[in-house]
Amino acid sequence: MVAATYADEIDIQHGFISELIKPSKQASMDEVEKQTTILLDIEVAIDGLIKGKRIALPLFDKEYQIYIDKTYPGSEDVVTYAGNVYLESQKESVGDILLTHGGGLVYGLISTEGNVFQILPNSEDKATDYSLQKMKQIAAEGFTDFETKLDDYVEDIKIKSENELGLMPEMARAASCCQVDVLVLFTHRVRSRHGGTTATRNWVNTIIASYNQKLAEVGLGGYSFRLKSAQQINYSENITNNSQNACVPAGFGEFCDSIIADQHWLITNGSVANLRNQYSADLMALITSNGRKHSSDKLHGVANWKQAPESQLHGGACGNADRCGEFITVRDTFALSNLTFHHEAGHALGMRHIYSNNISTSNALSDGARTFGVNNNNPNGQTPNSTLKTPFTIMQVNYSSPICLWSSNSASSYCEVRLPFYADKYQYRSMYYTGFVDPRKFDPTHHVEDNIVRGFSWLANRR
Repeated sequence: MVAATYADEIDIQHGFISELIKPSKQASMDEVEKQTTILLDIEVAIDGLIKGKRIALPLFDKEYQIYIDKTYPGSEDVVTYAGNVYLESQKESVGDILLTHGGGLVYGLISTEGNVFQILPNSEDKATDYSLQKMKQIAAEGFTDFETKLDDYVEDIKIKSENELGLMPEMARAASCCQVDVLVLFTHRVRSRHGGTTATRNWVNTIIASYNQKLAEVGLGGYSFRLKSAQQINYSENITNNSQNACVPAGFGEFCDSIIADQHWLITNGSVANLRNQYSADLMALITSNGRKHSSDKLHGVANWKQAPESQLHGGACGNADRCGEFITVRDTFALSNLTFHHEAGHALGMRHIYSNNISTSNALSDGARTFGVNNNNPNGQTPNSTLKTPFTIMQVNYSSPICLWSSNSASSYCEVRLPFYADKYQYRSMYYTGFVDPRKFDPTHHVEDNIVRGFSWLANRR
């Protein structure tokens, strides 16, 4: 008699992706390595969630299984289903999946060992056929954001006590105070690029669900962003990067980019203010098209830090300094792919950049593997031509090499990967609270969890 294997014990649900109805083809976009058309049945995924079953997931030439065990409610009858990805019949997870369902359409984001996949609807109407894309890890043009004049003002920051803030971290946790209401606006070019209004809303909901997933990973599952609405706004992206509203002081002099003018518009526009009041939003986010900008623009996103010591800092005038931290603007190409939304949202919560000049690639990868399952695989189909470049967490910035277009658990030889988590608990803290910690120094007494709690406590009680 042959003993039963783990594979024999797994109850597998089939029919989520029922068949590949077209052969794989080379996509027209540089960042897509392969794509094919699939039939998809979201009800199979929902049934798997209810029954606690794994679901078969064929991805081109490899068979995976998914186990969905979480749901994130979103805006306007949208739900995101989240879970883990497994190699066929294996116990250990090799990645994760987000499936957002709303308006009869699905958007999916899947990560495996060193690879990222997207599921996109082929129609703006209710659809069963979708494009399955395997994304190519390439270097992204530009960088996340810029350095501000730290040396000029860091010593002058008013150090506030935790009592002045109004809530100690432990008190904030006990009060379950913190759900931040978010209103996301996008332009008509973003809507067109992402397949229509419904598809764009689902994509935005996936961004918010991904952010909440990152909070859960650092032990803050009770803290979340709640998407009140995602909607198109009547605004055309700014393409001038030398106007007064497009320039701010930086560590190396004045820095100009058209997205800074977009951020200024978001903060000062009357229609935006009315929408914010209508939805009682704590945080306003504007997503602009990366295809509509000045030819010399480099920024992926901007945000205002809360309680900034200058009225104009890190992306446009706050107007009243108390409004700093309540607005972010990101370009669509980078909002989810390399987690620029997550980075700028960290700034909105009061988090500064943290630097990792003393962190070696091997240490970052080995400690990341212990905590978050990071590995050092190279992008599929590429031959390394140099040593692996040091990956970095969400609130870090990279200046020595190009940032990779896609966040991943794998380091690359071609660009610096943003790892999909907020902090490597064994190596460094990636988030620091404005007014408590000099971001240039490691402070073991302030943990990433406590810093996020302080930011949530502040932002959730602003209105």
